[in-house]
Amino acid sequence: MHARHSRLIGILVCALALAALSCGKEPGFERVPDAKVDARQRLLAEDFAKAYFGRMREGRFEPLGDEATAEMRSALTPERQKESYESLVKTIGGFESLAYAETWRGNANGNTIFRFRARFGTQEPEVRVVLDPAGKVGGFWVKPWKDGLE
Repeated sequence: MHARHSRLIGILVCALALAALSCGKEPGFERVPDAKVDARQRLLAEDFAKAYFGRMREGRFEPLGDEATAEMRSALTPERQKESYESLVKTIGGFESLAYAETWRGNANGNTIFRFRARFGTQEPEVRVVLDPAGKVGGFWVKPWKDGLE
């Protein structure tokens, strides 16, 4: 990936990072073995990301529903969704697919992080969906793929 693309993706990461998690290493998080991943929550996270990007690919930018926290709904307005997606398209291409990679759980905050490897054009960034303890989407990222939680 070109330096310019990395820089733009970094900007998008901060624009889409709507949870109380930082962009650095996540102390207090541990990887959940695949056999112990809550299948219902995994499907909720995956369905959220696929529906979100699917709508955008079709040019539809809509308010988030009850599947997201109030903070996410107010921060990720249709206007911000459109700006973010247009930047993604210009930087790495349009959304094509999403595949589950792994799950991490916060020891202190109870958040669960679902990591997906996505395809946007020729790039394969991470799409990260964070569910709060109530099962609501409380964070959403698109960032360059790195092994491990960073």
